[in-house]
Amino acid sequence: MSFTWRKIGSFNTPAEAEYWYQQQGIAHTDARVDKRGEGVELSVRESALEGKDDDPRPYGY
Repeated sequence: MSFTWRKIGSFNTPAEAEYWYQQQGIAHTDARVDKRGEGVELSVRESALEGKDDDPRPYGY
């Protein structure tokens, strides 16, 4: 089964990314944190964002 992932943005640490998706009510199974250079990049399954704001991170990255 394949899922569509939406890139949310970059964070300094995995803990910051985890805090963000937990605050949004997104389960850890619906989030993917990948190491990118000095930080990490957070992606979330599209299905987990249904019914949420179109711009999940309106104040920047």
